[in-house]
Amino acid sequence: MEWLEATIEWLAGRPDHPLGLAFLFLSAGIEYVCPPFPGDTVTLAGAWFVGRHGWSLPLVFIAVTAGSVAGAALDFLFGRKLHAWREGKDRKTDRAVAAVLRGFSRWGIWLIAVNRFLPGIRAFFFVAAGMAGFRLVPVLAMACVSAVLWNVVIFALGFYAAKEWDRMKAIVQSYEYVMWALLAIGAAAILWRFLRRRRAAAESR
Repeated sequence: MEWLEATIEWLAGRPDHPLGLAFLFLSAGIEYVCPPFPGDTVTLAGAWFVGRHGWSLPLVFIAVTAGSVAGAALDFLFGRKLHAWREGKDRKTDRAVAAVLRGFSRWGIWLIAVNRFLPGIRAFFFVAAGMAGFRLVPVLAMACVSAVLWNVVIFALGFYAAKEWDRMKAIVQSYEYVMWALLAIGAAAILWRFLRRRRAAAESR
């Protein structure tokens, strides 16, 4: 995204500019609403602003953390709306959704606790939490903990490689590629297990 790179470069030399802090906040939140948006790249840029260009560490850290929590809250509330909407819909579909949500209810809070470390799919955890009837405050508390831990890692990387923006991006992108590969393997394993159980059930009839 050339416009994103240009925006980051323009803001870099304007320490603690209100537009810059707003940009960091909104970008961290938009990633939860529109997962393809490279929110981690912008968070990394915030760390680069601090380590290389003298931005305030507390202000930048608060901006990206608060943005993540705000985005998570929007996803959660959307899940609540979906929960209300699906009531009274097709029973077969509703049973399937209910089965998924029951499984999420067992492990969901722990998935939320590590959501920031899982690229691309983190938003769906909060939608599922809203649909499963989780309480807002505990969900956002875990979202905040996860965001803080992830941002500590990103900012540590920012200080370690403050002068090498391209190297910082390459490290984070490599991590994301590895996580996507692991998620794909996990999804394939779950699908295989589901199909195997379905075939076994059909054969036993």
